[in-house]
Amino acid sequence: MKMPFELVPAYGGSYSPEEYIRLIRSGERNIRSVRIQPPQLGKPGFGSLRVEYRTPVYRAPSSE
Repeated sequence: MKMPFELVPAYGGSYSPEEYIRLIRSGERNIRSVRIQPPQLGKPGFGSLRVEYRTPVYRAPSSE
């Protein structure tokens, strides 16, 4: 018997600028707030956007 797929609630997430634009264009209306996380000195990239959801989004646990 296979075990059921376990999902955990996510109350927010960190998105790259490209991912955030895709999220907004998809018509997502579950966003409570967005904070800009500036890039860190000496590291490549343009920073990220920290999104807080109105209601939790259920996702598979990360394998970290």
